[in-house]
Amino acid sequence: MELKLVIKTGRSAVVEFDDGGKYYSKEEYTLLINGEEYGKTEKVVTTIYGLKPDTEYKITAVYAGKEYGPVEFKTDYEYVTLNVREFGAMVMESSEGIMEIK
Repeated sequence: MELKLVIKTGRSAVVEFDDGGKYYSKEEYTLLINGEEYGKTEKVVTTIYGLKPDTEYKITAVYAGKEYGPVEFKTDYEYVTLNVREFGAMVMESSEGIMEIK
């Protein structure tokens, strides 16, 4: 079994946990980011959102009581990060619960 980094950007990363499954792992496992629980999943390939640009991360997987990894990487640098709300954008929620920026 192995935990691998597939791709990273300034704000997300994709990891693959290879336990022999094609799309889903044989058992649920927990992803840890810098020692803190990110979440539980059964997906072999998982996207991790909410990362900060130009920041170092260490991701491990806990599967059947055993720790795999770590995968260590630094997210990509972003030249500019804009908060669109500072330019008058508003977040609207639709009747279906979908958040939109207008």
